[in-house]
Amino acid sequence: MSRATNLLLTTCLLCAAMATAQTRRSENILSLDEDSVRPAASIEDMAWLAGSWEGEAFGGRFEEVWSEPSGGTMMGMFKLLQDGEPAFYELQLIVEEEGSL
Repeated sequence: MSRATNLLLTTCLLCAAMATAQTRRSENILSLDEDSVRPAASIEDMAWLAGSWEGEAFGGRFEEVWSEPSGGTMMGMFKLLQDGEPAFYELQLIVEEEGSL
């Protein structure tokens, strides 16, 4: 399995696991339930994600870029191309807050 495929699967699994303890605040914003225990983590735990990734998924070719950790945050950009045309864009942010992410 390629590094890009591993990244995609890991991201999907993390998102799915976290979604069970979240409340929808609006159409595009989720919050961790107040009674949920947040696991201890720092932004440095995500340093492995920094770099450029590309591969095949979601019926097309994807490109994803993550910044190095700095200031307690990491920024990411995702683009999906289908039939050579942009089909989806996503801007992502990982933030260290209160000893967790």
